[in-house]
Amino acid sequence: MDGNGVNIVIDEKKDGILWSFALCLAISPYRDKPKLQPFAAIIGWTQNLVILQRCKEPLERAFYLRMTKKFGWTKGVLIYQIGNQSYEKEILSQIERAGLLNVAV
Repeated sequence: MDGNGVNIVIDEKKDGILWSFALCLAISPYRDKPKLQPFAAIIGWTQNLVILQRCKEPLERAFYLRMTKKFGWTKGVLIYQIGNQSYEKEILSQIERAGLLNVAV
């Protein structure tokens, strides 16, 4: 029974199959990127969907997978970070730190 007084019935066999299917779908875009598979398997299914839908570049997906795992971002925080262009900002900051970009202010 959950906190709202609703009986929750879990069919381990059926739920296990659904979980396995969901996990396969989450990992399949990363089948040729074995270093990213553990991240996709660890973060939530909804976070995986957000990353797959909103990030088209493989390096961008990798960034958000790693950051979601590292910082424990929820779906809402992840959506905010993608909208805030955190990946692009990180790339620009790395370029600036390396001195590869001369920015005249």
